[in-house]
Formats: sequence, structure tokens, C-alpha cells
Amino acid sequence: MKNIIRKIFHYAQFINNIIPKNSKLIVLYSNLGFRDNVKVFFDYLVEEKYNEKYTIVCVSNNFYDSDSRKYKNVKYVGVVAGLIYFFRARFFFYCFGKYPIKPSRNQVIVNFWHGMPIKKIGNLESGKEKVDYNFFTYIIAYSNFFKKIMKDSFKASEEQILIDEAPRNTLLINPKTQYKFNQNMKKHVVWLPTYRDSADSKSTEGNTNDLLPLMKDKNDLLDLDIRLNKLECELLIKLHPLQKENIPSNLKLSNITFINDADLVHQKVELYDLLGRSDGLITDYSSVSIDYLLTDKPIGYCIYDIDEYASSRGFNFKNIKDVMSGPFILQKEDLYNFFEDITEENDSFEKERKILKKKFHKYEDANSNLRMLNLLGITKE
Repeated sequence: MKNIIRKIFHYAQFINNIIPKNSKLIVLYSNLGFRDNVKVFFDYLVEEKYNEKYTIVCVSNNFYDSDSRKYKNVKYVGVVAGLIYFFRARFFFYCFGKYPIKPSRNQVIVNFWHGMPIKKIGNLESGKEKVDYNFFTYIIAYSNFFKKIMKDSFKASEEQILIDEAPRNTLLINPKTQYKFNQNMKKHVVWLPTYRDSADSKSTEGNTNDLLPLMKDKNDLLDLDIRLNKLECELLIKLHPLQKENIPSNLKLSNITFINDADLVHQKVELYDLLGRSDGLITDYSSVSIDYLLTDKPIGYCIYDIDEYASSRGFNFKNIKDVMSGPFILQKEDLYNFFEDITEENDSFEKERKILKKKFHKYEDANSNLRMLNLLGITKE
């Protein structure tokens, strides 16, 4: 089967090289739902009326809100049909998945990716050193600090690294829409656990340990819920899209809400809109902690399994804690203390966050979409 697929894409590469490109065709691709960077970039294109001049084709396996997808010169197609538009497009952007076909001479392919990697990805992962991940003209790095990491992860050349922010990060600085927080609560914290596929993720029925670190069972969640209520703090938990949900159906929580992409679509809110308006973040080895520095708000790092994660996945840094600017949450008491600091506005890591923000981000504005379009010569005139 692998040999057949290789032959198919070998011929696809030949086809891509000979088909003329339409300079007025923009294709946006994501095979893990039409969301994240490509969705934010799409929203910018239609808000600024680039679709008056260009045809925009959105390619995905899931568009979530099909009833609201009515724009001039915009098409929505599946991943298989999208290949036809890939061959014809002058401009192609992606962040989840890809067509493993190299750009033709007259084609520009931009890999937005989905964040600056703290953990090893691509060719830096053990056993994947020889895999070809380089199917783009440009890939984004937020600053020179991440330039070498992105180059080595994708075996990219110096010219392929584009220093700028990801499209979604504009929402951290300038949120567009308002998530419906619990207005009875004074503070709102978001928890984004990274995807864990290690032995620690195994659980029995009713056990939420594979969803929330440090929460052994529903009683731990109920206890946390009670504490949050006393603090007048709401906690929103969004699991990784690949993480299996295992929340007991009879569990009633008043201050803890589990949300997913469908919930956000229902409210017409992007995840980074929600993050931009939140009061704090809990995460671990996820790249979202790098992004969230742009908000200048507290970050808690739940890294109870740091040794196991380091040995199984590996990090891009000798000391992972050097790229963190917040309290380390290693046990339940650390978690409770983080919420108390949020509600009491006790922020002892503000200086450290600002130092890391300067190191990790060349730009701290909301203009990355316009910079990208200007660089590629995509104009409204």
C-alpha cells in the first residue's frame, strides 16, 4: 500500500509541475477540521474583502457550521476534491495535514504549522530523522530563537523560514468575539492539556486521569469544583482534539466546563478569542504557552510527568523549565494555589513572562495576516 501511495504522489508531483497556476486562486487546507490558523486567516481574508478579487477554496474534512458559509467567491470542498484546486492554485496555505507534493516553480505553499514546539516534532523526533516533512515554500517561526528549531524539525533552508506570528495569535492581542463566560464568576481560567499517549493515559471506566492530570477520579473534580466556587472562578477545559473524552455522564459541575471545537463553533468563537479574554492559562508542554505570553497573563505549568514525557517524546531544550514563566503544578495543592493567586491577582511571574515574550516573539502586534499577504504579493487592488 505504501508503495502504491508513493507512486500516486510521484505522478501527482509531475502533474503539479506542468499545470498552470491561477494567480487569483487561494486554497486553505486543514484535514483536522477547518479551524485554527487557516480559519483565522480565512476570516481575515473575507473581512478585508480579498474574496472580491480572489477565489478562495477551503479544503477540510469538517467545516462544522455549514449553514453560515456563504461568501462571494468562496468554495468549500473535501480533502479529495481539494487536490484539484491544489494543482491549480498559485497560493496554498495549511496548518493541519498536507498534500505531500512539493511546490511547483510558480506556486507558493505556506505551512502555518500550529505553534512553536517545546517538545520535539518532525525530523527531531526519534525514528523520524529521514522522513520528508518539507512540502512548502515557507514555514513560520515567531523569532530567531525558534528559527533553528523549525529548520531542523522540517529540514528547511534558511530562505524557507518566515519570521512572523501565526494568524491565530492576532486574536490573543485583539479578540474579535466574546465567549459566554459564567458572569457570576469574577475570573475565568482555561486549561489546555497536551495530548498524552503514554502509559499514564490508561484509565478505567469513570477515571478521568487520561483527561486531566492530577484528577484521579470524579471526586477530585468535584472537590476542585467546590474550591472554584468559593473563589468565584470558572474553569474551562478544552481537551486535545485527538484525546478521547471520558467524562462520567452523571457528573454535575457548576464551575468546571468541558468544551470542544463544536461548542466554540456554536458560539461562533475561535479558541484564541477565548484565550485572549481569559484571566489565566493552565497547560504543560504545549506550544500554546508560547503564544499566550502575548496576553501578559498568568500561566501555570502542569508538568507532573516531565521525566516520563522527556524520555518518551523529548524536548527541544536541555532544561524545559527555562522556557516557562509561571508556577510548576506538580500536585493538587499547586493547582489550588494557582487559582487562588489568579483570584487574588497575585502575579509574581510578570517580569519573567515579559523577558520570555521578547525572546520568543519578534512581533507583538496583530498585523501578521497583512504582513503575510504583502510578502506574497496578495493585494486587494
